[in-house]
Amino acid sequence: MKNVEASVKLAIKRGELMPRTPARTLALMLIAIINSSDPTTRDTSSFKRMEELYLGYLELVVAAYGRAGR
Repeated sequence: MKNVEASVKLAIKRGELMPRTPARTLALMLIAIINSSDPTTRDTSSFKRMEELYLGYLELVVAAYGRAGR
């Protein structure tokens, strides 16, 4: 958890995410989707669903906390 949270805080510091980004909460959610990769790929027998999940999650995070023009 600490490494993921530190990475989110670094993204905030570098201006990739807004200062109001809830770093701990976002880190917890990132860990949850990372931990779901095994059952996601096993259930669908491919990486496509996992890729869709990750890209969808990225879209939401950028829309909510991303910096315009980055």
